[in-house]
Amino acid sequence: MRHGQGFDLVFQEWLRLAAQPPASRAEPLPGFDRYEPMFDYAPEDLLDDPATGVALPELLDMLARLSTQMHVGALKLTGSLGDLPAGYTYLAQFAIHDLVNTASFRTTLDRNLPRRQFGNIQSAALDLASLYGGGPAGSPAFFEPTDATEHRARFRLGWMRDSSGDPALRGHPTRQEDIPRLPLGPELGAAPGDTRFDPLLADTRNADNLIVSQLVVLLMKTHNRLYDAAQDHAASGRAHNRLFARPFEAARCMLTAIYRQILRGDFLPRLLPPSALARLATPATAGPVGLEAALAVLRFGHAMVQPVYEFSAVHSGSGPSGPARLERLMDFFGLHPTRDLPADDTWVIDWSLFFDPLTGQAANPRMNRARPLGPTIAEPLRRHAATRVAPPADLPGLAGHRLGLGWRTMAKGLMARLPTGQALARHLVQAGKIAPTEVLPQAALDHILRTGRTAGCIGERCVTEADIGFLSQRTPLFFYILAEARHFGAGERLGPVGGLVVAETFAAALADPGFGGEASLDDAAALLWRELYPSGPGMPATMPELVDFAAG
Repeated sequence: MRHGQGFDLVFQEWLRLAAQPPASRAEPLPGFDRYEPMFDYAPEDLLDDPATGVALPELLDMLARLSTQMHVGALKLTGSLGDLPAGYTYLAQFAIHDLVNTASFRTTLDRNLPRRQFGNIQSAALDLASLYGGGPAGSPAFFEPTDATEHRARFRLGWMRDSSGDPALRGHPTRQEDIPRLPLGPELGAAPGDTRFDPLLADTRNADNLIVSQLVVLLMKTHNRLYDAAQDHAASGRAHNRLFARPFEAARCMLTAIYRQILRGDFLPRLLPPSALARLATPATAGPVGLEAALAVLRFGHAMVQPVYEFSAVHSGSGPSGPARLERLMDFFGLHPTRDLPADDTWVIDWSLFFDPLTGQAANPRMNRARPLGPTIAEPLRRHAATRVAPPADLPGLAGHRLGLGWRTMAKGLMARLPTGQALARHLVQAGKIAPTEVLPQAALDHILRTGRTAGCIGERCVTEADIGFLSQRTPLFFYILAEARHFGAGERLGPVGGLVVAETFAAALADPGFGGEASLDDAAALLWRELYPSGPGMPATMPELVDFAAG
């Protein structure tokens, strides 16, 4: 939900320059010339085509009205439930962090410059780089010493504070169920009399909220269990596979294969329409993440976030603290948390509230469901300090708007000169990848915009009649893929354009990279697993199976 500071500094500079008339700009707008779009787009394919006669400040104001409508419309959907267990919202967030990091850019945008492949900090492969970082050699602080020689192979875990009523224990460390957090006193930058706890993670975006950080803990605990088993097997003298000579690498291979298998066989089939899902069966080659995916389509998960969750026995509708509000879960975020850390042990997540049960077991009747996909975003993602944007003084038309995640996403798409949803759909039709009937009709967009306006805009500045006329023909790509999910998939799955872009992006990212000299990482992991657990369960292929395995 949060993004890199370097990215936001470029964005703020772009906003400042966007407020100036084009003729008076002393320097070009900062942008993203290092991104590689999926197609070549003509100026009329872009939202900011000067031929429309709508200047950038007016467009940004229009997007503010549209995003306001998206957020206040979500208030009317509070409690709206789809079929997808809510945990997959945060698995998607983690996986997209694993694919793309737009945190550090400083580029210039000129309509006459060719676009080049962008400088994605991540590997654009689903390889758990955002978990492992540089490994024990390159990122030793993420791993704890396992012997007197300072050999490092197990992930560090953080302690939660004891919440019992025992005065001798209350507030003391208790269970290792949190991400590792580095305490920083005044001598390391914290305010006098204060201690800050910075997340000790390869990608601090995975401390955005307590659900995704607990997912990171789940993966770390799984790695540690696999490492211990591989180390014991190697020490027994019975190991046949040469990879057991390097237990850390064996554990990483198996966990990466489990993660890839869950994405391919458990997550994506729940999200993609059948036509897009079929593309995953076609072998793909690895490649960069496209502009359209990185800055719009892969952000579909923003619409799936619920404003409240059943989280644990304590933080639930029947518990003493009530259900966990999204703002509270985000208060534990990243580098500048607004709540006391470490968290206390009432915040250990109950995964039965976020994922289906194992086959044959009864579902938790209180299990959270993701919100149906559609052009609405939970109101806390507009209010919270982690996502709130202060209206720039250079753009007085934005004064009075509460700008949050919806506006920031679409404004950054405008900054990157993304194509409109219609332009991308048209290109996919021409490429034979979707049918003409799979383009979202203008009448459907008009209806979605009008019904959104009436959903809860009293006292808020939502879209005008003129906005509807413009946006139903030139729709921001982010809004378009959410609108088509509602129109074509009733909010249960992505639509034709979003589904195809996600499928092709994930297919490339899941291309088998090989491992340890073997042609296939997945095959290498299967061999390791069978030797390690010859009579045990198969390798986890779903999130419920992973949760069960990690619990030991």
